[in-house]
Amino acid sequence: MIGFVKNILIQFKRYPWFFAVGILALILNIIITWIFADILDWWYLISFILATFITWSVSFLSNSILTFRGHKHENLGIAYIKFIAMYSILSIPVFMIVYILTSILGVHYLISVIIINAPVSLLTFMFNKRVIFSYHL
Repeated sequence: MIGFVKNILIQFKRYPWFFAVGILALILNIIITWIFADILDWWYLISFILATFITWSVSFLSNSILTFRGHKHENLGIAYIKFIAMYSILSIPVFMIVYILTSILGVHYLISVIIINAPVSLLTFMFNKRVIFSYHL
């Protein structure tokens, strides 16, 4: 049991950095979504999708510099393409859940954005660590 806990702690050693980048990206996403939806009067889902695409690049660069520093930088372009592809695939159910929460269940769109981003964080951390940045201890 102690070995299992130790392994979990090792696997998630860089997670606080990933979490911090994620929180900043979430705040940026909410601000951009709000600007597009409430100030520019665009539909909330289009606003969220555009804000999401913008924050992906910010997250990629931040995670490359802060979270997974020490990864191989020579393949950064390929890593970016993998990152965008993975997030694009993952975004389909995310956008659907935000739509269902907001348009069907009546949850405020910004609350829906926050709700969906919380569980996605752990999944994307492990994928980024193992596949995108090939970060090894």
